[in-house]
Amino acid sequence: MGPREQLRIIVEVSPLPADPIAVAWLHLATGTERDSLALPFSGDQPQGVYVDLTIPNAPISAVVQVAARVRTQRRATAEATGAFTIGDTTPPGVRFVNVDDSVYAGQTAYVSADYSDRSGLVRTEFRLSGALVRDEIYDPDDLPTYGATAFEIVVPEQPGDSIVQRAAAVDMYGLRREIRQVYHIVARP
Repeated sequence: MGPREQLRIIVEVSPLPADPIAVAWLHLATGTERDSLALPFSGDQPQGVYVDLTIPNAPISAVVQVAARVRTQRRATAEATGAFTIGDTTPPGVRFVNVDDSVYAGQTAYVSADYSDRSGLVRTEFRLSGALVRDEIYDPDDLPTYGATAFEIVVPEQPGDSIVQRAAAVDMYGLRREIRQVYHIVARP
């Protein structure tokens, strides 16, 4: 699971008719962090409850142990356990929107890239080098899951030369992806 994602934990019990539930808890633990939530179970009828957890928008990497515990009035106990992992091992997605092998000298061209990441982007970059140089770098404060860079250029009158475009993104976990494309400048027909 990554930041902003939601997990639903479902706990169901089927107590014995002669031994009603006295207390029930949901325990969450990771490393030294621990938390508990009382579950609203009582009586001797089958019942269930769900708890929705939303992962905070922060670069957390952890394995969370989950335990649902029930104690009956006669002090019998039951437990169900599970675990889930919080983190992100997938680099951001980066793609060029306008893709072509060549551009005409002197033409107006549009260059753009889209960026995405499920945990959140901390930096997007769009760089042109070669016959044309331009850098667009954006460090968003709100860690968006989507971003885009787009602008128009006038292709230099340099047939035979090229423009190299690079787009890169970095997510809140420090994972980076960069892509590259070359536009060859050709003479107008």
